[in-house]
Amino acid sequence: MNPHTDLYCKVFVGRTTETDARTLLSALLGVGFSRGTARLGDLFVDVRRNKEHVAGETDFLFWPVVVELDSEERSAGERLVETTAAVLRALWNAGCPAVAACDFEDVLPWSGGIGSPVMPPEDA
Repeated sequence: MNPHTDLYCKVFVGRTTETDARTLLSALLGVGFSRGTARLGDLFVDVRRNKEHVAGETDFLFWPVVVELDSEERSAGERLVETTAAVLRALWNAGCPAVAACDFEDVLPWSGGIGSPVMPPEDA
């Protein structure tokens, strides 16, 4: 990973609620959420309502839920990429459209989702 890459990723998620997304990701990650945040060592995963959500809007920037993944530890870069990829796949496999916005989209499956011809990708 490029040492100048920002260790942060925002995943926009459609067709789900904060509660359902937390339940899904809690099972995936093996940790619980407290006040919307789960901690995995030096990684943080937040699941929140998208303040920019617009009902019926098809642009992913306005989907109802955002999942934010970040770390302050430079050494966590590869784990952040792996965790983000796992989160995307879990959301897609649950039938939720999800698109990642981050500096490392190009190494994520389907370029973070934006590269998929259908959403969610059929071969997640």
